[in-house]
Amino acid sequence: MRVQVYHPAKTVVDCFKYRNKIGLDVALEALRDCHEEKRCRNDDLWFYAKVCRVANVMRPYLEAAALGGPSRRTSLRRYASGSRI
Repeated sequence: MRVQVYHPAKTVVDCFKYRNKIGLDVALEALRDCHEEKRCRNDDLWFYAKVCRVANVMRPYLEAAALGGPSRRTSLRRYASGSRI
């Protein structure tokens, strides 16, 4: 199936918008890949998150991704769930 990508940031935000259908792990992986490959800026993510009305959902994950750290893969889910161990 061919899918046209409008903008990488919009694609990541759409993953969060449809996280209940495709899974939160897919949305987190999309966010991780976007940050690691530097395909989009945080400003773009925030813009599309506000447009798609998922800014409050994405806020904890974006804050955790901005913190970085050695084990970012596991810290995204832990930070967003509230346990910052």
